[in-house]
Amino acid sequence: MLLAELAKGFAATWVGLAIASDPGAWLALLAAVLGANWCIWLGLHGGRGNTTFAGGLLLLAPSILAGLAIGVVVGRTVLGSAFLAARLNMALMPVMFGLFGWWRYEDPAATTLLTVLGAAFALVFRIKHSRESDDHIALMRAGRFPGSNHGE
Repeated sequence: MLLAELAKGFAATWVGLAIASDPGAWLALLAAVLGANWCIWLGLHGGRGNTTFAGGLLLLAPSILAGLAIGVVVGRTVLGSAFLAARLNMALMPVMFGLFGWWRYEDPAATTLLTVLGAAFALVFRIKHSRESDDHIALMRAGRFPGSNHGE
């Protein structure tokens, strides 16, 4: 399932890139993430789109993906919570996208557009992010995480 979700994001981004260059690729990735979150075939239900997002970033902006991965590791180490680390990453996502735009395109309009796009991705992820489903350590301790024997 993980590879299928990565492939979905990668393929959507690749098609967008082939049809409409970088702007099309970014929009295709956003559409793929929205579709993963609110799938029309599942009655507007779905996952969170994180893996689909990662698949698109592998092609389009691996440096953003690396920054997010580092943010999770550092945030989890410093804050002691994957949930809080994810929230911190979401808060910093527009900044990371803006810095990437400034570095890659050296164009104020592209930098602004990518900052807004980073905020859009962060908003989508924030809507789906909850402690009840994402704080894996707390869920394991409570015995509510798959494969957990604690709390029984």
